[in-house]
Amino acid sequence: DIKEKMRLKREARKKQEEEDKVNEEARKKKEKEEQELAAREAAEKKRMEEEAEKRRHQKVKVGRLPGVPDEEPADPAQLLEYFNKKKDALDEEICKVQNAIKNFA
Repeated sequence: DIKEKMRLKREARKKQEEEDKVNEEARKKKEKEEQELAAREAAEKKRMEEEAEKRRHQKVKVGRLPGVPDEEPADPAQLLEYFNKKKDALDEEICKVQNAIKNFA
């Protein structure tokens, strides 16, 4: 009878140790997943901050105005037309920026 009780206690202890081991593995797996998720979120946040920083420091390329060719024409008659188009495009951009500043403030 005592041997039977000891055997049952050993089996119960062994079963409990196995459950503890499974629970420990599940806990470690969950912790690892949480750490990976936190690392991904941190990397995404850093990437977004870097992109925002790039956008803040991005220079306006004047030659890329809509309706204005990238290069100045060599012909004097076309040169006057080119500068007029460029002036109009720059005036539009100035108005857009001024409106953006007004809306921001």
